Amino acid sequence: MTVLTRLFNQAPPATNNVSETTADSEAQSADSVAAIAVLDAGKPLFKLATVTKVGDVQEIAVQRAAQQRLAQLIDSGTLDINLFGRAVDIETLLSVVVSCSDPALVQQTVESIKDDNLLGKLAVDGASTKVRQLAAEAIHDPEQLREMLKDVRGKDKNVYKIIREKCDALLAIEKAAAETQIAIDNLCAALERHVYQPFDNLFAPSLEHFSTQWNGLAAHAAPEIKVRAEGAIDRCREIIAERVRALDAETARATAIANADADRQELLMELRNELSALYTQPVADRSLAQYVERWSELNGRKPASAIDKETFLQLRKSTEEVATLVAQHGTVAQQVDRLRDTSPDIDLASQAQTLSRLLNAASLLGDSVPDVVVDAQSVLQDIEQARKDKQATKANALRQLGGLIRKASGALNGGNTRLAGGLRRAVEEKLKSVPVVPPHLTKQLQQLDEKLNVLQDWRNYAVAPKRIELIEHMEALIEMDESPPMLANQIKRLQDEWKVISKGNTDDTDAEWQRFHQAAQKAYQPCSEYFAAQAKQREGNLAKRKTLLDRLTNFVAAQDWSQESSRIDWREVARALRESKQQWRNHQQVERAANKPLQKAFDALTRELESHLEGESARNVKAKRALIARAKALLTDDDSRQAIDAVKQLQAAWKDIGIVARDDDQKLWAEFREQCDAVFAKRQQQHSEYVSTLTESKKKAIALCEEAEQLLTLSGLELIEGSKKISALSELFEALGELPKADGRALNMRFERALKQCEKAVAAQRAREKAQAWNNVLDTGDKIRVYRLALLDGSPEEQEAVKQSVQTFIDSIQYWPKGGLQVIKSELAKQDATNTSDNETALRTICVRAEILTDFPTPQADQAFRRSYQLQRLMKGVGQASAATKDQLDAMVYEWVGVGATSDDVYGALLARFTHCRSKQ
Repeated sequence: MTVLTRLFNQAPPATNNVSETTADSEAQSADSVAAIAVLDAGKPLFKLATVTKVGDVQEIAVQRAAQQRLAQLIDSGTLDINLFGRAVDIETLLSVVVSCSDPALVQQTVESIKDDNLLGKLAVDGASTKVRQLAAEAIHDPEQLREMLKDVRGKDKNVYKIIREKCDALLAIEKAAAETQIAIDNLCAALERHVYQPFDNLFAPSLEHFSTQWNGLAAHAAPEIKVRAEGAIDRCREIIAERVRALDAETARATAIANADADRQELLMELRNELSALYTQPVADRSLAQYVERWSELNGRKPASAIDKETFLQLRKSTEEVATLVAQHGTVAQQVDRLRDTSPDIDLASQAQTLSRLLNAASLLGDSVPDVVVDAQSVLQDIEQARKDKQATKANALRQLGGLIRKASGALNGGNTRLAGGLRRAVEEKLKSVPVVPPHLTKQLQQLDEKLNVLQDWRNYAVAPKRIELIEHMEALIEMDESPPMLANQIKRLQDEWKVISKGNTDDTDAEWQRFHQAAQKAYQPCSEYFAAQAKQREGNLAKRKTLLDRLTNFVAAQDWSQESSRIDWREVARALRESKQQWRNHQQVERAANKPLQKAFDALTRELESHLEGESARNVKAKRALIARAKALLTDDDSRQAIDAVKQLQAAWKDIGIVARDDDQKLWAEFREQCDAVFAKRQQQHSEYVSTLTESKKKAIALCEEAEQLLTLSGLELIEGSKKISALSELFEALGELPKADGRALNMRFERALKQCEKAVAAQRAREKAQAWNNVLDTGDKIRVYRLALLDGSPEEQEAVKQSVQTFIDSIQYWPKGGLQVIKSELAKQDATNTSDNETALRTICVRAEILTDFPTPQADQAFRRSYQLQRLMKGVGQASAATKDQLDAMVYEWVGVGATSDDVYGALLARFTHCRSKQ
């Protein structure tokens, strides 16, 4: 049955013989190929082209024809290669694309294969050379390539060449990786050795050279090697950093000493600014400890001059005093405001004295005196001037009073009673302006009154003299330097008296009245001008009060009271209220009737402002009490640093809170500051405890360093025993924990240095002990040699004595190499006495062997012996000697001791040669 027949289920016709069958098959095959050549793409054609184990030539031809047909369909674009690739297996796809006109399809198909086993199969048994080569190119697994190298040998030389080149490339990569790893190991070891190199000018360049090399190799290093190398680099860089820090510290120290004077002047300026700030700002938490500490530090660098020292002490003392005064009595501005307040309850003298004490330290500020201080000084000067003016006025009033009394007394003495009476009334008016009359004036006034009373009785006898007296008194007022109000009162009093004495009297003349009236007019002239000016001033004050009331009304109306404190400048409101009251009092000379409605409106506005201010003050009091509570709660915070930061934030928030009544503000501030000081005190206490802990740790660290350094003074067995403490000392030092920052590194380095020196000393001691142990073997061997000489020719008693001395020497020795004592005892127990000549030859042979091993020259006398020994070795096939090793030379020591008796002369020279060779170890 043909392939097409099977495919389309058509039964073949029956045949009668073999020849007919063959001919018919060939015809059917040709027909099948022809039929396939016109088939379209589809499952029948795909099935015919599928690679299978075919059994006859006809099926192979049909399969090949189907594959070629599919290739034609792909080339013509009728069949999509991707669709076809999903419908058939990879081998069929490769068989088809090989026949396609586009050679890139074969490469794309092979590259799409992800199965390494299939690629290997195609590289060995592929249908075409191109497929096999492409499959070989696509294989990258090293193990698979090595296995395939044997499979493709002798089959396809091109595929073999590809596999061979890939294997060679892999071998080269592995070799390069091995070389890289060796370079990495060597570089890592070099870096670790560099850590212990002495620091010199080449230390940093060498590290940079190693680091550059490491950067090129780090990506290929194993994690543990990378950790070691990077750790060594970090330690080297830390060594460099320590050296740089040491140099920087030395430079900084020299710079600090050079800049000590400038820094000291800057410190004094900061302290002046601190003092200046106390005059301009409310008292905050200002501690002078930092300035004292910095001053001490600067003195440690370079002592201060006497002038600077005195200036610092004055500034420090003045700052403390000013801070205390401001805390007790308020800021300079607040005290100035109180001095400017004209309330009767203000003790002006006491306030001025307090402010004067506060300003005493302002002279230390030099030219940078704050404006508020200048203003305060001006206020004090005004107060002082007012006091002086008041004293001068008082003194002047007393002088005038004394002058009036003297004039009145003089008038009485001259018999002018009327003038004396007028002067007495003038004295009475003057007494109203003098609160305290000195005793001597009081006595003079009493004497004047007594004389005046006596003469007054005489004056009452006649009215005429009284009128003359009144006229003269009135005329006297014309020239009198008196204030207009008092002058008007006196004029009115005289006029009243004139009226009284004129009642019922008919003898007064018009001339006297005219004289009295003209005198009164002239005397009243200053009063008229004064009262006119007063009226004009009252009118002006009334206008100013109206203007002030309008401005205050507009100010109150402009405030958005519904917003409360969010948009209102409460300090401006308080200032407006305070200044308005002050200005209102400054214009208090007004007509009472006209001022009454203005006063009512002004009082209403001020009460409204005071109400708003009281409400704002209450809210701010509440806010400040909340801050006080928060500050108090910080005392329970274990994190003191966090508590300090929180306190500083609270202090900043305190400053942002608005106005509070003066008394409440002082009390709240005192309470708040008390809580803040408690938090700072707690922080200070914790810091003190922390510093105390660090100090105690430092003491312990110093004690451990001294104990470790004490080990360096030991030697021998004491050093070995003392070295057992190293581990315990290290544990104790580690358990100390944190050390002071300024001393921690130095103490760590001191302790580590002491331990390393101890370890080196112990290692050196053990090396000495080991060397001494081998020397002990050689020394004991020499004594055993003497004992063997005694065995040759000595008496039994002598032999026993020598043996006993050897045993005593063995018992006295402390250090033996491993197994050395057993060898010595074994050699001492031997009783044979061999030939000394053979023994000398054996020792000479050992010397030559040692000299060959250590590459030391042999003495001229034994050169022939050495050449003979080397020739014997060559004949035995031993060859050249390898480099000397410690174990080989140590083994020779036991051989040396095992040699029998030799003469003293020969033994000494040979022993010197042998020990010289051993010294190379």
